Amino acid sequence: MNRSEGDALLTAGAQAYGRGEIAEALRIFEFVAATTEGNARIAAVVNAASVYDELGRHTEAIDRYRAALAEMPDSATELRAGALINMSQAQQHLGDLDGAYTALTLARALLADAEELGTLRTACLLSLTAVAMHRQQWEPALQMSTESLDAALCFAPHLAGHALMNMAGIHFETGRHDLADDFAAQALAAFEAAEDRNAVAETQQNLAIMRIRADRSDAEDYLLPSQEYFEHAGFGHRAGIGLKLLGFLAEGHADPHRARALYHRALTYFLETGAKLDAADIRIRLATLLFTAEPAYPPDDAVLPSGDASALTERIGSESKAPGSATSHDVASAPPPSGKESPSIDARTAREGDSPTSSQVDGEGNTAAEDLPGTVASQLNEASALLAAARHTFAELGLGLHCAQLDFWHAALLDSLGVWDRVVSVAAVDLAVPAALAIDAVRYTMPSGRQRDRWHREIADPALRLAFRLAHRCGDVELLTDLIATRCAGTTLHVDRTEHAASLRIPLDMVEPPPPRSSAPPLGSALAAVAAGAGFPVPPPPRLAIAPDGHIALAAYITAAEQRYGRAIRSDRTISA
Repeated sequence: MNRSEGDALLTAGAQAYGRGEIAEALRIFEFVAATTEGNARIAAVVNAASVYDELGRHTEAIDRYRAALAEMPDSATELRAGALINMSQAQQHLGDLDGAYTALTLARALLADAEELGTLRTACLLSLTAVAMHRQQWEPALQMSTESLDAALCFAPHLAGHALMNMAGIHFETGRHDLADDFAAQALAAFEAAEDRNAVAETQQNLAIMRIRADRSDAEDYLLPSQEYFEHAGFGHRAGIGLKLLGFLAEGHADPHRARALYHRALTYFLETGAKLDAADIRIRLATLLFTAEPAYPPDDAVLPSGDASALTERIGSESKAPGSATSHDVASAPPPSGKESPSIDARTAREGDSPTSSQVDGEGNTAAEDLPGTVASQLNEASALLAAARHTFAELGLGLHCAQLDFWHAALLDSLGVWDRVVSVAAVDLAVPAALAIDAVRYTMPSGRQRDRWHREIADPALRLAFRLAHRCGDVELLTDLIATRCAGTTLHVDRTEHAASLRIPLDMVEPPPPRSSAPPLGSALAAVAAGAGFPVPPPPRLAIAPDGHIALAAYITAAEQRYGRAIRSDRTISA
């Protein structure tokens, strides 16, 4: 195939993509990549990679971008810069913000003196804005979005809508919802004027997300037309996101059967497109629905047999355990704080002197849910498998904090059963306390008051409240004493004596912490909490020695948390409480 034929096919592929014919566009780009050489082939590989990224196949996209970059001559400024910018978007989708920023920095340097490549310069600024937004650096993000809008109006008016939508997102995240609505409306109008159907649908979906998070009732007005487009055009990842949003709305409308059906459809899309984190999120939502479904609730006066709880919790430890010691990239399941080797509920129960009957224990020391009514046991076992699969995904990707948040949620689900069985309560404690410690420790890394407030309000405070409540339910006086001493040495936690488990509905999005700040001089526990409250970077607080015996408060739980989640929970220093 000669160069002119290759260029014609590239144009045809771009036109197919613009019409929403994603499969046809990918077919054309792959054909050109396989049958041409030189710049046409490289451009086809880059375009195919962009389609893979749009389909949610981010790792495959990055592999193709890197292959294309390796073939490019140094003189191909436009091709190289474009590939770097597009690759940065795929890296952002995988959470590799450092890699994305490096790629964009290289692209920006290439384009610094290329006035004729104004469109690429605008795209680079838009992507740098997105990286700042992912890092929750709102002031730099707003500055960059303003710069990108100026560049778009000067060089690439068809990209102005993206800059406007970034501004909408920034204002929304910083609580200025009226401004967010105004900029989003401008962005939608800009995309409609440019006849960019893909961008129109994406903006409609983003507007729906903003409305759902703001608890507004008009989200479906934007969600339904975008969903129809994404499903028809074959954008599997975006279609999965839309179905997740519709499922979330169905939950809010007290329609769990419709929510479950929508979540299952979303899971299918995510599995097909390789979106592992999205698939894990859906599995947690499905497990939550199984816990809260009407048949899964025993009567208020029922007592759940001891062995039944383990079917729900045993797999969480055993299926996600990674070999060797845990690091920040190697998240493992740790033995329970009792120090037993097995993470099973039987080991925890034996520690308390309260073991299941022999009929509930198999040859490996695991128990089953066979004594529960069939429907209930089936639901809880299915929920257990879903949670285990989600946790395995997080552990496999080295996402220790996600594992901690899942363990907190799992403990909350166990708490929601409303039974006072000792095995269930002890299992919930062994999940909740290490998770709460890991989640609370994140606040020491946060650089701004808004980030800390959201993290504390939405994540850390509920986790710590649950830990207190479950420790009280188990009657574990030593644990309660250690928790109180730890809180007295740090920040105050207000726990209502009559507090009970809230209605269980998982939030729309898992709250993400920003990247940790640089190291800082050590402070005492209380001073560290004050410094973190003021926005200073501080190391983890020291361990507390409790009088009169000098034992380290929560020592076993701290060890379990650091091993399970691969994060530093306390420093090596010790101070007296």
